[in-house]
Amino acid sequence: MALVKKLSKIGNSYGVILPNEILKATGFSANDELEIEAQDNCIVLRPRFKSTQSDKKVTQAMARFIKKYRRDLEKLA
Repeated sequence: MALVKKLSKIGNSYGVILPNEILKATGFSANDELEIEAQDNCIVLRPRFKSTQSDKKVTQAMARFIKKYRRDLEKLA
C-alpha cells in the first residue's frame, strides 16, 4: 500500500499525518511510542519495546540473584 503524503511544518520540525488504514496495517495506534531511524535514505518506524509486569519481575529477580552471588560470579569471570 503506497500513499503520497506531504511533510507539514510543525514548529521547528516536520511531520506526516498517518492515515487509519496505515495504522491498522501496522498495528500502531494513538499514543504508541515509536522508534524512528534513518536507514538507507528511508525513515523506519518501529514500535518501542514496552516492558510488561513479567519483564519487571524478571529484572528484579536477576538483580537479587546478582546481589546474592556477586562474589561467585566475579570468580567465574
